[in-house]
Amino acid sequence: MLPPIVRGEKLLSGVNLKSLLNRMKRRNTLVLLLSLLGGTWVKCTNGLPEAPTGKIAVAYAPSNPQKIYALIETDQFKFSGVLWGSEDGGQSWHLISYDQQYHTRPHYYSRMAVSPGDENEIWFLATEITVSYDGGKTGKISFPEIYDSHDIWFDPQNPNRVLIAHDGGVQISNNHGKSWYHPDLPVAQIYHVATDRQVPYFVYGNQQDGPTWRIPSRRFGGPVKADLGGGEAGFTVPDPFDENIIWSSNEQGVLTKHYLSSGMTVNVQVWSNPLSIRMYYGQGATMVCFM
Repeated sequence: MLPPIVRGEKLLSGVNLKSLLNRMKRRNTLVLLLSLLGGTWVKCTNGLPEAPTGKIAVAYAPSNPQKIYALIETDQFKFSGVLWGSEDGGQSWHLISYDQQYHTRPHYYSRMAVSPGDENEIWFLATEITVSYDGGKTGKISFPEIYDSHDIWFDPQNPNRVLIAHDGGVQISNNHGKSWYHPDLPVAQIYHVATDRQVPYFVYGNQQDGPTWRIPSRRFGGPVKADLGGGEAGFTVPDPFDENIIWSSNEQGVLTKHYLSSGMTVNVQVWSNPLSIRMYYGQGATMVCFM
């Protein structure tokens, strides 16, 4: 059973945990400390940036639990820093760095970990991995072969053993990053899936950090095809009137037309008049549909 504080039965300054989480969702994110003896939460304010703040990552040093780091997304119009630290278990905080390389695109990343063997060695995961050996004062981009990283694990008994999860899978090191092993896992992140009307049918999809695919629904049902145009986060669909044509898009508004017979892909993206219409594309893609 979860402790009462996790179930939201205890109060924090007269506000239960459920109410507190609702406030955090309104971008007034807080850094809290849990007292294991008292079972209560305490808001950390001494030295931390004022609201509004966004995403926050917290990590402590296993070799010195009194040393805590907080990676905080602050107001973009009133930028006040990136990394804060505490030497007394979170009772007081001080600004360490303004280096935005520690959390590029914080809404998408914001993850860090402290090496179990060194309280001053911090690994920051973002578009690239940045490692600091002086408690976050300075950092250096490391391991360029690993990108778009989202999670990290250090073996608490062996700091040389590191696992990193990223858009392309997982990287494993047994020598503290001197070399990496990338297992070929039979998994992929597919944004959207479509099928055609053939028997047996084919399955189409766009892979994260990978190509677009056309895969038979059963073994020996036909050849596997990749690189059909488009890109990640998009849609790949067969033409309902011509099984030789594949339409595909990506998150930047690109639309392509692929011919299976020749392997040729052409860009058929719709361009607006820049003087009259503005088109915006986020982490969503041009949807392909037939009327």
